[in-house]
Amino acid sequence: MGLNFGDCRDGMRGLHDKSFDHAMLDSPYEEEAHSKGRRVMVKTWAQSREGIGIIAEKQISYAPITEAERTEVAAQVARLTKRWILAFCQVEAAMLWRSAFEAAGAEYKRTGIYWKTDAQPQYNGQQPGVGFEAVVICHGMPRKGPTRWNGGGKCARWDSSADARFGKKLDVDGQKPLHLMRQLVIDFTDEGERILVPYSGAATTEVACIELGRDYESWEVLREHYEKGSARIADARRQEKLFSKPMKQLSLTGG
Repeated sequence: MGLNFGDCRDGMRGLHDKSFDHAMLDSPYEEEAHSKGRRVMVKTWAQSREGIGIIAEKQISYAPITEAERTEVAAQVARLTKRWILAFCQVEAAMLWRSAFEAAGAEYKRTGIYWKTDAQPQYNGQQPGVGFEAVVICHGMPRKGPTRWNGGGKCARWDSSADARFGKKLDVDGQKPLHLMRQLVIDFTDEGERILVPYSGAATTEVACIELGRDYESWEVLREHYEKGSARIADARRQEKLFSKPMKQLSLTGG
C-alpha cells in the first residue's frame, strides 16, 4: 500500500490481474479543458495603467491526456479491477472513457455527475461557466447477476457542498474536495478493500481511504504533486490516531 512516484502505466503493467477491488481515476482532461474557455483562472489584484483590476489566467500545471494514454490506462485498470471503476472526466469525454473501458472488457453501468457547488464562474462572461464534471461508472468483471454498492437506489450525483473551495488555493490543479471523495469511497467500497488510484494529484482519494479504513495503491508523475500528496498522507495518518470516532464507523448514509 502506498503512493508511488512515477507514471501509473509503468506501475500497473507489473501488477497481477484483478488484484484490486475498485479503481478511482482523476486523470488529466482533454486539450479542450486547457483552452482559454475552460482552463483554471485566478483573480489578481494587479492593476492596469488605467487603474482597472486585471483577471489573469493560470496555466494548468500538467499536459492533457492523449488517446493513447487513455486506451492504455483503461486497459490496465480493467485488467486489475474486480468491481467498481470510477473515472472523472469532462462531460464531452464520457463516451470516450466508456468506449475505452468497454474495449478493455469492463462493463459500463452509468455516467454520474460531480455537481460543483463551488464552481468558478466564466470570468469573461461570454458563455456559462462549467458547473459539473462527469463520473463514468463501470464494473471490472461483467456479471449476469446484480452488482452491489452501498448507495441503494439513490441517483448518481455527488457534490462538494460540505467542502466549498471557490476562491481558496488548491494544493494542485484539478484537486477534488475531500468531502466528495469520502462520499464515493463510502458508496462504492467496503472497509478493508483495496483501491487503485492511477492519478494521485493531491492524494485526496488516499486521505479518504485512510480515514475510512481502505487500502490503496497510487501513482503521481509530477514531483511537486507527489511531495504535496505525501505530506497530506502523512498528516492524515497522524490525524487518524486523534479521531474520537473513526470515520470508517460513520453511517453509510452519513456522507
